[in-house]
Amino acid sequence: MSAILLYLFLNSIVFEKFILGKANENQINNKCENAIIIYNLAYFYYGLNHYSETNRQIYLQIPYKISNCYAQEKKKEKARETVMKARDKIQKQYGFYSKENATFVRKYLIEYYFTNHNSSMAKKEFHNLLAIYKKIGYDGNVMSDLIRICGDLNYQQKNYDAALSFYEMAYNAINKQEKIDYEIYSKIVDKFCNYKIKNNDSEEAIETYKKAVKKLHDAKQKELEAEMLIKTAHAYEKDEMFLNDAISSYQEAIDTINTLPKNSYSRQNLTTYYTALKELYKKTRQDYKASEIDLELARRRRFGFLF
Repeated sequence: MSAILLYLFLNSIVFEKFILGKANENQINNKCENAIIIYNLAYFYYGLNHYSETNRQIYLQIPYKISNCYAQEKKKEKARETVMKARDKIQKQYGFYSKENATFVRKYLIEYYFTNHNSSMAKKEFHNLLAIYKKIGYDGNVMSDLIRICGDLNYQQKNYDAALSFYEMAYNAINKQEKIDYEIYSKIVDKFCNYKIKNNDSEEAIETYKKAVKKLHDAKQKELEAEMLIKTAHAYEKDEMFLNDAISSYQEAIDTINTLPKNSYSRQNLTTYYTALKELYKKTRQDYKASEIDLELARRRRFGFLF
């Protein structure tokens, strides 16, 4: 019994909550060297203990986070080396035709190539991904995400009409699922809305974001709901006429984020959101509210252990 309790303590509290939380905090604050050290510690631990579904998902994600840290430091070769080593390790551990390899490629490796504007490698990995899923099978949520990736590929290649068609197909497909994967849903919504905003159709993007916020709220997906509210605020900010709506979205997001666990990414990024809200208060001549945020941020710096 003592061994089991120790295992649960190390896994759930020390690593998942404190260590990964600290690594995320360092990355947000651009302390990338510290973040990499902590992520590597966590990666070693999850390399030994990646047999539960939760641990396995963390294990697959950490190399991508390390790669992003290297990218922030403009160490492109180290970023590439990190994801390539992770890919090879996952394929060796689980096999090329495995759910784990498919998940890593779909969620992280292709995204790495998109971020680094390497559409040819993204396309190559996408074809590999289709071959994997053809053998292991997939559900409607994964199919929706594959359609979304088709949109991303076309967008990178400047086939904008085709990209929009795929984004619309992905959005329609994910909404038809009986049991929605809300992480995939949120990504599809964001891709679709970003496309609309870039093509000066903020009105449809805002309506889509608002529907997504309600869906996520009803599904009790608080962190994803907060992220969607922030994105809604960004969409409102594009037009001076809707700055008060942007303020409302930020306020609602901050209220939601304050109910999340302290180690959550959104909670650790609160200073950024407070600062953005403060600037909106200044733009709308609500200087007294901007001053209130200054006081709140000062209070959080002084009594950080409470937040």
